Amino acid sequence: MNILKPHPLKPGSTIGIISPASPQRDPLRLQRGISYIESKGYKVILGKHAQNNHAGYLAGTDEQRIEDIETMFADDTIDAIMCARGGYGTTRILPNVNYDIIRSNPKIFIGFSDTTALQSAILKEAGLITFSGAMPSVDFADEIDPFTEESFWAVLQHDIAHSTITVDVLTTYAKVKLKED
Repeated sequence: MNILKPHPLKPGSTIGIISPASPQRDPLRLQRGISYIESKGYKVILGKHAQNNHAGYLAGTDEQRIEDIETMFADDTIDAIMCARGGYGTTRILPNVNYDIIRSNPKIFIGFSDTTALQSAILKEAGLITFSGAMPSVDFADEIDPFTEESFWAVLQHDIAHSTITVDVLTTYAKVKLKED
């Protein structure tokens, strides 16, 4: 299988936000995260079901959460996809995601926590490299550590198509190095 590397973010790029796991505990946190992303010069499109709450612990039914994933990947106007938050429930949808859509429309995909299962499945089934990183309802809702902020945007804005990404772990921080192949 070919490994797919997504295109970098450019000024004015559009970022889609989905919730493949748990619902928003506090919708205002998501709104603050969206405002932060917009303040960085990006457009934001919220997934149709990103603010749903199903059974009190899922951000929509399995079908709705899959629909948002597939819709965001298929939409040519979306340049990157961020998971709003982690939580629970992502593993429930893995067998039913259409990975051909993802493989045919590779783009930046960001999340962590429960969404790591989805990221692993995307790599295995579609061959797309994804990013473990900050999420709007978690990290961007409040003050962001400057080192985290700088590293996050530097990696996403760098063209990794012909690059190798390495991480040197220092005493308390990881230094990201981007090297052209």
